[in-house]
Amino acid sequence: MVTLVLASLLPSARQEMERLSIAPDDSVSWSLSQSELEFLRFQLAVTRASKGEGSLSDVRTWFDVFYSRIDLLCEADAYAFMRETQRFHVALTQTKQFLESIVDDIDAPDAALRASLPRLETSLAGFTDLIHEMVFDGVMTRTSNADSKRLHERRLLTALLGAILLFFVIMAGLGIWLWRTDRISHNRGRRLHEAHERMTTIVETSRDAVVMTDTRFRVLTLNRVAEETFHLGERPGAPADLVKRLFPSHDPKDIRRRLTDASNRQREGRGGGQVELVAVTAKGKEVPVEISIDLGVDGHSNSYVLFIRDITARKAAEQELRDARDEALAGQQAKSNFVAMMSHEMRTPLNGLIGTLNLLKNSDLSSRQSELLSASAVSANHLKNLVNDVLDLSSFEAGKISITPRNFDPTALLNDLVEATDGLAREAGNHLSWRWVGQPVPRICTDPRRLSQIMLNLIGNAIKFTENGQIQIEALFHPDPTPAGRLELRVHDAGIGISPEDQDRIFEDFETIAGKEQQPQIGTGLGLGIARRMTYLLKGQIHVDSTPGEGSTFSITIPLLPLECDRETAEIDPDAQSRQMTVLVADDNDINRLVLRELLMEMGHEVVEATDGNEAVAFAEEARFDAILMDIAMPGLNGHEATRQIRAGSGPNTDVPIIAVTAHALPEHRERYLAAGMTDCVTKPLDREDLVWALGASRGKIRRAPVEPRLPELIEQTRLASLVSSLPPTTLPRLMDKFVEENDCFTQALTEGRLSLRDIQQDSHRLAGSAASFGLTAMRQKLNEMETKALEGEDPTPEERRHLLALWEQSRTRLEVEIEALTTEAVG
Repeated sequence: MVTLVLASLLPSARQEMERLSIAPDDSVSWSLSQSELEFLRFQLAVTRASKGEGSLSDVRTWFDVFYSRIDLLCEADAYAFMRETQRFHVALTQTKQFLESIVDDIDAPDAALRASLPRLETSLAGFTDLIHEMVFDGVMTRTSNADSKRLHERRLLTALLGAILLFFVIMAGLGIWLWRTDRISHNRGRRLHEAHERMTTIVETSRDAVVMTDTRFRVLTLNRVAEETFHLGERPGAPADLVKRLFPSHDPKDIRRRLTDASNRQREGRGGGQVELVAVTAKGKEVPVEISIDLGVDGHSNSYVLFIRDITARKAAEQELRDARDEALAGQQAKSNFVAMMSHEMRTPLNGLIGTLNLLKNSDLSSRQSELLSASAVSANHLKNLVNDVLDLSSFEAGKISITPRNFDPTALLNDLVEATDGLAREAGNHLSWRWVGQPVPRICTDPRRLSQIMLNLIGNAIKFTENGQIQIEALFHPDPTPAGRLELRVHDAGIGISPEDQDRIFEDFETIAGKEQQPQIGTGLGLGIARRMTYLLKGQIHVDSTPGEGSTFSITIPLLPLECDRETAEIDPDAQSRQMTVLVADDNDINRLVLRELLMEMGHEVVEATDGNEAVAFAEEARFDAILMDIAMPGLNGHEATRQIRAGSGPNTDVPIIAVTAHALPEHRERYLAAGMTDCVTKPLDREDLVWALGASRGKIRRAPVEPRLPELIEQTRLASLVSSLPPTTLPRLMDKFVEENDCFTQALTEGRLSLRDIQQDSHRLAGSAASFGLTAMRQKLNEMETKALEGEDPTPEERRHLLALWEQSRTRLEVEIEALTTEAVG
């Protein structure tokens, strides 16, 4: 730009310098002034000749001089700028015309010239002022023009000087910029060299094999580990083929495709830029490797960069974790099987014991016999409660316990609890009572059965550790913060109290403290643990406040549901007991049949007995019954098969209600009974109310509201706490990382549609077991549903895939928070 400016200014400057070197301005001014002088001399010559004092030759001479001067003013370029002014041009033109008009007079003979002199003298007198004005206008025009030229020259020189200065400034700046650019380039080169050296050091000291190949996977460069482990160095003739060298027994096209797919996923930001394969080392040994691959583009050619890691140790650790998981699951299953077996073996004789005691209550007994019968009933019920505690614990650990909210009267529930436990309290010399603190509430909605279990455990605990004292139950209703309010229940006792260091421990399973009179280890140590689990199941909180030697206060706070929450409301028709039914009882145990027969006959029903499943099927083919009570564990044909044959047969009882009567009380057993075709299930030991309920339901005498499906809990805290406490501190993080990695990979692949139905079925089955181990109830259920659909050949919908991904993200976040809290609590 500056060069262009200088180029445009220099010609003008050169022209001005040439013009100044000629310097015409002085001659112009002189000629102009001479014109007036020469006019005056011509006028003087005419005047003198007219008076006879001068010669005619002088007249002709000064005419020629003046004529030449005027002609010069009219024709010369130096006077062009003057001729452009109107006054000068008019005066010059008139003067020229005048001179042209007297040429003939001047050229005439002397006599004629002399005769015309007076006339010429008169004419010249009239031109004196005109000539003077012409010269004056010329001088003024010349002065103005000189000023303009000087201004132009000054501007031109100023611009030229500015351009020259700007040129030098720019050149100086350019020099500085070039110097800085050189320094920057030098520093950049030095940093690139240092970075190259560092990268070379990193690559060479890496424990992984690092290889760069072309797009055909021919080795270009590699580090020391790659050369030593796989002998991938260049051979004479051609570079080494990475695929053929590392995977000689595999299809090269398949390996290249898998590597290319991994690179594409990495570049597209979809993750998964790794692929696991089995490679052959330089010693011929097959090892599992993980290859991380990405494509490098440098503008001229593309190349792959591969990090090859030996994952033998990791695979061994993963297998160890899987074995530990399978062992834990097997242990859990063995425990469940043991509990189920013990439940059946204990409930069967317990059913006969409690049943016969209930039958004896209606007999004519002496006061002494009634007293002994009551003591026996208390012991039997206590044994029943112990068995139920163990089963509740197993149900919690299996994540299969649920709640059924109902509308009920809390006053009636507390009255029943106090009435049921008052006898035990009196035996220890205690006074048991309850009261409302504040305004009573007539009806609430929660699970009354679970609430009763909580309170029975808390009241039973107070009775065990209090002697000759007061046990006070208080009920409070808080109208906020939940829409339906909260119910708070407190159990105060005057027992031995609990030391601060024991107040957390007592809520653990199988933990006991010394009781009355320093008795060691009263009870099973399950009551408070189950109470805590039940409270958490109801979304509530449990707390203990105790001082050794002064007593304890256990309090629970349960958030209530709106009164329209009933999942299942039921009322027994008053006619349920009075209407006679014909009932088939199938049980191989004589005592159980005796108890059932007596209870049914006492209720006015007709009873037909079958001693095994085959006999039950035979009776069902012959006559119509109103209901069938079917034992499960019978020799020969068990209850499941007997039910299936009755349903599939052609007899009159294909649609008759079949009620399972069993000592198997775990939730999964009930599911199997219903799947076999049974309509309901009652658990041994039976009492009269259970039997009335079952028969009433079978005859449609129990009016039930539709049962809304209950969403599973996101996480079952007790199961997770059990897992955390049972694993070594070093194993839990590895197991957690592996579990998260497996689920991340599965949900991502499922969302992207990269899994076949077989993959979905196998992975869902495997991950559902892991989810159950971590207590992720909702995740386990969703995976089980997906596994079932895959087995049936049904592909999950896009909505189901997105839902599983969202559920896993929620479960993972909650799991990480819970594990951190549990581990922090364990360390503290």
